[in-house]
Amino acid sequence: TMRAYYFAIMTDMWGDIPYSEALNPERTFSPVYDKQEAIYADLILQLKDAAAMFDLGGDDLGAGDLIYAGEVALWQKFANSVRARLLNRAKHKNAAYATELQALLSTQDNLIASNAENAKMSYVNATPDGSNPIYSNKHNDGRNDHTVSKTLVDLMTGDPRLFVYADTNNAGIYVGQPNGTIEPNPFSAISQIGKAFRDDPTNPSYLFTYAEVLFIKAEANNDKQAYLDAIIASCEQHGVTADAGFLAAAAAAYDANAAKAVGTQKWLALFGDGPEAFTEFRRTGFPTE
Repeated sequence: TMRAYYFAIMTDMWGDIPYSEALNPERTFSPVYDKQEAIYADLILQLKDAAAMFDLGGDDLGAGDLIYAGEVALWQKFANSVRARLLNRAKHKNAAYATELQALLSTQDNLIASNAENAKMSYVNATPDGSNPIYSNKHNDGRNDHTVSKTLVDLMTGDPRLFVYADTNNAGIYVGQPNGTIEPNPFSAISQIGKAFRDDPTNPSYLFTYAEVLFIKAEANNDKQAYLDAIIASCEQHGVTADAGFLAAAAAAYDANAAKAVGTQKWLALFGDGPEAFTEFRRTGFPTE
């Protein structure tokens, strides 16, 4: 499951990569570059096989499992959810993938079904080896220059997650850094990422969330309610509430352009998962601002 998860990130980022001959230096030091199409086909098969291999009645992964604390049923859901991600991403290239995705989505129990089932890496203390990497950057390495982008801040006007994702600047307002620009002077004029990320050593890193499952469902089925539920789930994941006014604005955005609304909100919900957010931006073209 984890091998497929990481190979998927790599091929999404770089396209053709060493795969079939990779990770075996006894066989070759110069592995061939496999085509992304072939890699996707095998990853989807590997994840399907992995989900079937979990023995819900017999397997015990033990306390060494840092993601699900040994809960095999949740690992099965995680494997299926990652497969749904890949099927959704490639469904327009292969009709069989669209059919397989619908079969997965038809039974919610196949997939991560609540925030309590989110796949996340938990951290245990404030030491360099035991803490969230961004916390460790600030408190162990002396680096404190993580800021949010102007794109993010501009899109999140009225969004309750903004207060979690970012802090106000030295003037008490939210100001994002334009992408590709040099460091502002003074640095304090730009909003840094929120204290939950910078100052909590145990803040988890999310590998896959319930919100993403719902966004996949929304896109695959043109399902407005799944889209709204995904936004609600993302807010709840970060300890805030999606109020009626915010949801009404989100609903209006969906009615105006469903693809743009889903793509933009999914990008926002992936905050903290840079590779996946970047891949979704390149796939959908959203956000455009």
